Amino acid sequence: MSSSENLYCCIVCVLICLLAGQQRPVAAANSVYTCPGLVQISSQTVCTAPCQQATCTALAAFFNSTYNGTNPTIKPWRFRNGWSDLEIQSCSQLVAATPIGGLPAYCSWFGLTCCTPPLAAAGYCTNLATVLEVKVEVNGLNGSIEGPDFQQSIGQLHACGLKSLTVTGNALSGSLTDFWGQLVNLNVLGLAKNMITGTIPDAMRNLTSLIQLQLDRNPMHGTIPEWVGELQAMQWLGLSAFAGHNPDGSKGLVGTLPAGLGNMPQLQTLMLDSNSLSGSLPSGLCPSPISILNLRRNHITGDISQLLPCTELYYVDISVNKFAGVLPDIATWGWRHLVTFDISSNDIEGTLPQAFYQLPWIGYVNMANNRLIGTISTNIKQMPYLLTLNLHNNQLVGSIDDGMWYVPRLANIDLSSNRLTGTLSSAIGLSYYTASLLLDNNNFTGQIPPELGFLSSLMSVDLRNNSFSCAQSSSGSNDPSQCDGGQQLPCFLRLSDITIPRPDASNMQCPTVVRKLRAEAVQDCAGATATQLGGRVADLAEEYIRPQTWQLDPSYYHYQGCKCLGGYREVWTSHHTSLTCVHATSSAPAWTVPVTVVASVVGFMLLAGLLLWVWFKM
Repeated sequence: MSSSENLYCCIVCVLICLLAGQQRPVAAANSVYTCPGLVQISSQTVCTAPCQQATCTALAAFFNSTYNGTNPTIKPWRFRNGWSDLEIQSCSQLVAATPIGGLPAYCSWFGLTCCTPPLAAAGYCTNLATVLEVKVEVNGLNGSIEGPDFQQSIGQLHACGLKSLTVTGNALSGSLTDFWGQLVNLNVLGLAKNMITGTIPDAMRNLTSLIQLQLDRNPMHGTIPEWVGELQAMQWLGLSAFAGHNPDGSKGLVGTLPAGLGNMPQLQTLMLDSNSLSGSLPSGLCPSPISILNLRRNHITGDISQLLPCTELYYVDISVNKFAGVLPDIATWGWRHLVTFDISSNDIEGTLPQAFYQLPWIGYVNMANNRLIGTISTNIKQMPYLLTLNLHNNQLVGSIDDGMWYVPRLANIDLSSNRLTGTLSSAIGLSYYTASLLLDNNNFTGQIPPELGFLSSLMSVDLRNNSFSCAQSSSGSNDPSQCDGGQQLPCFLRLSDITIPRPDASNMQCPTVVRKLRAEAVQDCAGATATQLGGRVADLAEEYIRPQTWQLDPSYYHYQGCKCLGGYREVWTSHHTSLTCVHATSSAPAWTVPVTVVASVVGFMLLAGLLLWVWFKM
């Protein structure tokens, strides 16, 4: 037993022997709720039997007010270790059973943390044997936070020393009322992911001790109060994904970001994503110690360079907004901690600065749906922790340098819908961790490298809408005359027997592209041609380590196995390498009209000549 625990036991024993006149009651935390039986000895404050009785009674009220077994869709209180004692014993019995020098029974209940001598010595609490924290998450709690029993229970626990209340991921309902403004000693309030409605009440400006406020993902609405800057101790502010409707029909939080957000010197995490906020960033937001910034899916405007003075950022998500300006040289501004960088779906332009490739810890990059230009530097190989690179739908040009395939942890690559050109290098076979490779809607040429067969982690590949040549072509073109009757897919792929409708307006269904069984692939790839692997064939991955989806244009394999949907008929070109499906009742294709006219004229002339010849012979 530690010295602090010995002290606690001694204090409790002394209290039993004290005369009533020798006890000094501790003042209540507020004027509405009081905590009986808090007695101070020297520098320690202890929750005696009356305090323990009041705490137990409050916990019973909390349990009963959040246990609604009549809702068939919710299993209330999935975990209730200790709480079930309330069903077989009264609080008087539970408190009476507390051993001398020991903690009350409720201190061992699921989700509760009591104030102990070590926690008190560390400065986390002052009232020994009171409930310091209630943390019951994703546990089926249901009921109204406006209910008198619920509020009475929380108010009583707070009066006795509650500092942290976290009930996220439950089914609590009701609105935030002025009651919550009385909990002035709370450091943590977590009500996220419930069914709480209404707006943030002005009374909550009294909660100046709050370090964390999490109201995310509730059907709330309204604005961010201007007084939010008065919460000077705040380190984590979570107001994401409010889903309530405003009078104007908008959803979630509306209005602008209050200037007070730039006056919170301790703020480290700001989560405001998935609302209807507008305007620009408050001027004082940067510089600040903020390290996590999530403004995703709002209507916020401004220049991205406003964020540069926030040098402690390691998570940035400002995607799906209206930010504009040129992509700044972020590395030179000191973003050396950056791990996640998502600026997708804005109006940001410019090139990828060379210093970008020098960010030492970057792992997730998403710049899709902007107006970026230029090329992807070979210096990308200097990003050892990069896991995801998404540059979809920009205006990038040039080829993919081999450095892309040397990034050791790169798993997700999306370069689709750009203006990239060139061929895919055989070095692609070194990108062993790649799971998703999306290169569709570019201008790539050449053959699909058979080294893709080395990649055992692949799950999704999309190479559609490019100009790749068939595997048999030696010239690198997709000339039908060079591909007839030969191997058109890479040696480790084949067409399956399953056909599915195309997700376009072609009105046809085509076979899916799948990996061959490894034994078959080894046999077909063992040759020494440019489309085979030769001595490296042993590196081919097993076919069913992970299911794979391969998206290739039917034109690549010349529509082998494709057929028209019901009600449409097939029209093939002369080489039988291109298929068009036309409505069964449609007239012949337009190109047949002049052919028919010419044939008719020629036939008429031949008939006329024959008749003239017969007449002259007569």
